[in-house]
Amino acid sequence: MFEALASSEKLSKEDATRWAFFLRDLVAQDPLDAQAAYSELFDRGRATSLLLF
Repeated sequence: MFEALASSEKLSKEDATRWAFFLRDLVAQDPLDAQAAYSELFDRGRATSLLLF
């Protein structure tokens, strides 16, 4: 995946670098911790909830 980012012609070098840092940090985490952190993004209130009120 990192090679695909580096060779992408559609992403700027800056965006590719940001994605690479994000992916590096994501794969370094325990999968359950990463999933919990992602789920927390949507549990903060109506504005970001995935539930229909």
